[in-house]
Amino acid sequence: MIIILLFQFKNKNLKSNFQDYLLFFKLYGDSKSSNIQVDKLINKETIKSIDTDENIARYYFDVAYKNTDFKDINLTETIDSKTLINEKIAPGTKGEFEIILTTNQNLKYKIEFKSQNEKPYNLKFKLKDTEQEYRTLEELQKEMQGEIHVNETKKINVSWEWKYESDEKNLKSQDMQDALDGNKIQKYNFTINVLGEEI
Repeated sequence: MIIILLFQFKNKNLKSNFQDYLLFFKLYGDSKSSNIQVDKLINKETIKSIDTDENIARYYFDVAYKNTDFKDINLTETIDSKTLINEKIAPGTKGEFEIILTTNQNLKYKIEFKSQNEKPYNLKFKLKDTEQEYRTLEELQKEMQGEIHVNETKKINVSWEWKYESDEKNLKSQDMQDALDGNKIQKYNFTINVLGEEI
C-alpha cells in the first residue's frame, strides 16, 4: 500500500520567491503482515500464489456444515521430481502433498480417502513428523479428523514412499511384488473428501 502526501510551502522569512516543493512519502507495510492480511481474505488461488515451496502439491478445501468437498488426485502429481522415473510411480519414488482446510465456522472436520484403482503393495503413507506408516490411505484417514475454527487455516502434510528393496528378510518376494506392480500400475488415483459437522 502506498500513501502519497503532498506538501506545498514557501519560505516567508526570505524576500525571494521559492519554488514549490513536492515531498513524497512512501509507506510500505511489512511484507509478513501483508501476507497475513491476504490470508484472511482466503481463497484457493490466493494461498497458492503466496506459498513459497512449489515442490509440494497442495489441495484446498473450504469446510462447511453439512457439505462435502472433494477432489480427484493422481499421485504422480505429488512426486518428488528428484525421484521421478519415466513419468510414473515406481520403486524408489516418493513424494508428499498438503491438504489445506479453511472455514468461516466452528466445525468438526473429517477427511476421507477413496482409492480409484489398485495401489502398489509396497507403497506406504504417513503424516509429517510421525513414524507410523500406513499401507493404505483408507487406514491413514482414521487419524485425519478434528476441529477447525472461524478463519483458521489448517495444513495436513501426507508423505508417501515406495521404498526400493526395503525388506531385507523377504527381498526376493518384495522384488517380485514390485516388478509385478511396476508393470501393471502406471499411476494411482484417489479422491479426497472433506466433511464438516457441527461441534
